[in-house]
Amino acid sequence: MATAITVSKPYALEKSEMWKIISEPGNLENFHPFCKSNIPILWCGEGSVDKLTYLNGRVFKREFHAWFEGAGYDLFFIGEKPMAEVSWRILRENEFCSVRITIVPSFSPFSTFPLQPLVKLYMRKKLESYLKCVLEGLEYFAINRQKVVPNQFGKNSWFS
Repeated sequence: MATAITVSKPYALEKSEMWKIISEPGNLENFHPFCKSNIPILWCGEGSVDKLTYLNGRVFKREFHAWFEGAGYDLFFIGEKPMAEVSWRILRENEFCSVRITIVPSFSPFSTFPLQPLVKLYMRKKLESYLKCVLEGLEYFAINRQKVVPNQFGKNSWFS
């Protein structure tokens, strides 16, 4: 499954303010509704590494291989093996901004399964729903400056 899944959301926030939120060490603890903890291992821009623990206890490492100061970053999302490449971008929308997250999964479960197209569609819908919840959490934090609570925008059977 190498098809990119992209979700974006506009925000009534300046690009520089959004950058402060998403580039802070441990930032997922503020707005990610399925995040139990987000521990920085090395935080230095490009080359940064952190550990994300989901509410269900699953642990992943994020390795940042490209850092675009003020605009976004690209990272590898790694479990027991590489799972996906993820891109975060802040785009200017007049005086405000939007955030776009793209996931390119690097795994293909059931690759010989006869119903593989249905499995891919299910995974796509699940990842789109996941990204929408993350972006809702980002909006909530940006407006209220309060951390989201677990599953604030609904549960996700993969991560809750």
